[in-house]
Amino acid sequence: MNRGIPAELKNESQSLKRGETTFRRKGEILLQSWRDTRVVNMISTIHESTVVDVPLRNEEVKKNPICIFQYMFMKGLDRADQYLSYYSLLRKTARWPKKVAFWLINCALFNSFRIYQKLNPQSKKRYKEFLLQVAKDWATDKVETDTDAARPGTSTQTPRLPHEDPPGRLSGDMRKHVLEKIVGRERGKRKYPARRCHVCAAHKQRSETRYICKFCLVPLPKGEFFQRYHTLKHY
Repeated sequence: MNRGIPAELKNESQSLKRGETTFRRKGEILLQSWRDTRVVNMISTIHESTVVDVPLRNEEVKKNPICIFQYMFMKGLDRADQYLSYYSLLRKTARWPKKVAFWLINCALFNSFRIYQKLNPQSKKRYKEFLLQVAKDWATDKVETDTDAARPGTSTQTPRLPHEDPPGRLSGDMRKHVLEKIVGRERGKRKYPARRCHVCAAHKQRSETRYICKFCLVPLPKGEFFQRYHTLKHY
């Protein structure tokens, strides 16, 4: 539509009846108009202007240009382009590699959504809701799962200390950093053992606590050391 079609082809297409077609060709470029419920204009470099019979469900036969017939099998690609256009990450930039990177991320998110739908057929989560959840998980460096409810405080045992500090410890959102008692087991019964304070261990000091940060899984006492660990890069 931005280039327009030849005037004589446009005039001919207006007088077409349903199922009729007209075309013009210049070298490998084919311009074809076909009337169904409305006039459809096509441009192709790989098709001919021939018309093929397409069987319908009610045992009738419909005549379609061959390029229309082959395009019917591209609905998967069309659907991907449709979803990518709804919530696009692309932004105007003078550096084209950045635009390509954003487009690849966009495609990866859509592919992840389709995999999620296939693995969770009962889920009614929409694409927008899926993107919002991914954004929240990226922002907090934590993926919420059904197993999170089985963390310390239930009958399960408290996980061991991670080898590295979690990236989300300095996120600034103190609401997710909650202290709870360490849970262990002794002869089939629950107990609350003490572990070495992580901040004290970093300074080669000996101090124990019976509490652990639910988000970071790091043993910390209440008060100053808890604040230092979640607000200072070098605690």
